Amino acid sequence: VEGGITPSDNVSTVTFATGQAAYLAGIAAAKTSQSGRIACVHSRLTPEREATVAAFLAGARAADDEAILLRENIMGQYDGGNSAAELLVTKGVDVIFHADRAGQSPVIAACVRNGIWAIGVGGDYSAEAPENVLTSVIHRVDVAVQDIVRDYADGSFTAGARHYDLSRQGVDLVLPGLLSEKT
Repeated sequence: VEGGITPSDNVSTVTFATGQAAYLAGIAAAKTSQSGRIACVHSRLTPEREATVAAFLAGARAADDEAILLRENIMGQYDGGNSAAELLVTKGVDVIFHADRAGQSPVIAACVRNGIWAIGVGGDYSAEAPENVLTSVIHRVDVAVQDIVRDYADGSFTAGARHYDLSRQGVDLVLPGLLSEKT
């Protein structure tokens, strides 16, 4: 079970330190941006999503302290973030991070139409736009499942919360070969 409360003694809950990988994505965005204008779009801000957005922006700021960092809330937009992405393009943004797992496609499509970079979260979006998806922030669910199955098989399984971060290889960036040498 991802997140939540452990309901019984034979269940593990799993959480991921998405912010750690988002921070690295922010660095990649700042190192790749030609305009120095980087943006994040999001919808409803849960505490976890707010932490992810903050980490992305902090990573961008750490890599380029003069970067102009923008964010747009797409809550209530019926086009899935397309108009927000188009608005950001008019402001000179050339890298957009979509902080929600749902609704990535309209933002990525706007990036493709405008020839700018997109950064996804929650899956590998490089196949959707190979020339425009710089990277994607992913949860390594496979690592968590492998750990749980291994623990069960060797008799060491214990119920409870498991937190996966960079040190446990629980979060990562998809690197489709588009990051430059300086990144």
